Amino acid sequence: MPRQAGHPAHFSRHAAARVAQRSKLSCFEIAMLVEARAYVRLGTKPGINREHLLFYSPPDDAFFVLLRDAIDGTVVTVLPLEYHERLAWAVGAAELTSAMTLAAQRSSAAESKAAPAVIRISVHYLDAAGKQKTTQVEKLDAARWPQGLTQVVKTYLTRAEVADYARRLGVPYGAIYGLSLRLGKHGTPLVVDPPCA
Repeated sequence: MPRQAGHPAHFSRHAAARVAQRSKLSCFEIAMLVEARAYVRLGTKPGINREHLLFYSPPDDAFFVLLRDAIDGTVVTVLPLEYHERLAWAVGAAELTSAMTLAAQRSSAAESKAAPAVIRISVHYLDAAGKQKTTQVEKLDAARWPQGLTQVVKTYLTRAEVADYARRLGVPYGAIYGLSLRLGKHGTPLVVDPPCA
């Protein structure tokens, strides 16, 4: 029966080295993320017993794909999304949104006691080549939004504001498939769709 890759001991040396190079998360944090099933299963390549698991890393504000041996649960490597798309296959917007939602739903074990000073807004979009990108577009003074992230969504993130983000990024409005807001650098992101009206 396959083991769950839910402990740092299940990382190969290669995987541990790649995590250290590519992410602000530790092997332990990624293992806890896998144990909590905060990933989207993308499938396997035919004939190769490696599961491809998509997850979103809030500290990196980036997506990664973890390759895990389907037989013994060993994490073989962790790839940035663009590497995965070059080496294996492209990941759709629905999977990316699901991975962000899972990350947002996951409770943070160690939250800072000091109130973050800023609200960070990032845009998730497809560039001219059809690649998924995430770019931080704005920082707001958190003190001006006493009701938190939902207040920003309801009163600030209008279609006109998001259209301005699209202009700055040089993409059409329709290329934006999501927005994420977070308190400070490491707050749990709130993921929302771009406004229609």
